[in-house]
Amino acid sequence: MHLPACLITLTMIKLTSASDGGQNRSSHIFMPQMQVQYLKLFRDVLLNQQYNNHPHLVDGGLWPPGSAAMSMAGQRRMDDMVELLSVAYADKVPGHFIETGVWRGGMSFMAAKLLELLYANCPRQAWRKQAIEGMRRVYLCDSFAGIPEQTAYGRRRGGSAAPELTQQDKFAHSLDILNKNSVQSVQRDAASMDLQLSMLRYEVGYFNETLPALVKREPELRFMVIRLDGDAYWSTYEALVNLYPRLSPGGYIIVDDYVDWPGCRAAVHLYRKEHQIDAPIILVSHAEKEEVRGAFWQKPEDPKAGAPSADKLCTHLQTALALPGSILAGVTGRTGYGIESREKTSSPHLTSKLAEIALGSDATMMAMPIGPLSSAWTGFLQWAMAQGHHPPAQLYMCKH
Repeated sequence: MHLPACLITLTMIKLTSASDGGQNRSSHIFMPQMQVQYLKLFRDVLLNQQYNNHPHLVDGGLWPPGSAAMSMAGQRRMDDMVELLSVAYADKVPGHFIETGVWRGGMSFMAAKLLELLYANCPRQAWRKQAIEGMRRVYLCDSFAGIPEQTAYGRRRGGSAAPELTQQDKFAHSLDILNKNSVQSVQRDAASMDLQLSMLRYEVGYFNETLPALVKREPELRFMVIRLDGDAYWSTYEALVNLYPRLSPGGYIIVDDYVDWPGCRAAVHLYRKEHQIDAPIILVSHAEKEEVRGAFWQKPEDPKAGAPSADKLCTHLQTALALPGSILAGVTGRTGYGIESREKTSSPHLTSKLAEIALGSDATMMAMPIGPLSSAWTGFLQWAMAQGHHPPAQLYMCKH
């Protein structure tokens, strides 16, 4: 599958460390500051920042009041998606973007607009025409009827035995806010946001039906970024089973509900264990005292070489597109692409939800934070280890 990259190289960034043997990574992408500012405005409109500003608009710790937004994820997770998608694009990872659980479409709209602007910077008209014809697609997968009732769904599915469902999962289907969408309203909003509608593909229905049908219909389909936002256990596990084998090496998988939905976390850990995935899990970067939500990992570029270390991965992610107001932009004092000198930031706030993860009962994996270690993390881990507790997964947070 040929997908034109349409990259304009500004400066070759050479990322060297003892772990990578001095290998060169791809350069960053040219994007005029006017377009960066436009993306920032586009993000703020999706979050309804001007007319529905609320205390958790940035960290997404609470749903937007009155459901008055196109995304409930908050700014931090949206900025993180932009960073990962921009790096995957710059690294020429083949494939498309897919989101399972789109609600009102905001996160997928942001991905589509970013890809559209990257293609707009093709240097010649002929290249631009080729880019539009071969433009990467954005797949929006949702039932548009809320989360399926998990107990009955699990019985129908069979296969891998699920753990006892949490109360959160058992009542997920009754969450009214998740029913406040429709495919028609999402399509209208996509048109109103002036997106390239030909880029968008809608897969309507429960994942156990739509995802197998999708990969059967398009057997060569590959993804550079997969974003899971199905909340509950089975919605997460079903997406992993069908989509992760089609994630291109070097691509990223984002799990929106990893921190705050134990059922989602259990599905992730089971799938990783079944398929011997040991890539480090990176928590989405947040500022001090913010509610930490969301996580991701990178599929190894070379399975034989194994997953990159968290330090190497986080260093490479410094080349990502930094939108105004993002953690990355706040530390570097810049927007756009590239590595510049950075100042140390205060440590992320260790929330009760992170404490819940770190004190999990599964002792097969042990989390250590990426350096420099914060006093909060160090003290907490020392106490946890003294009590005989071990984290259930390798958790890191990039220290942008």
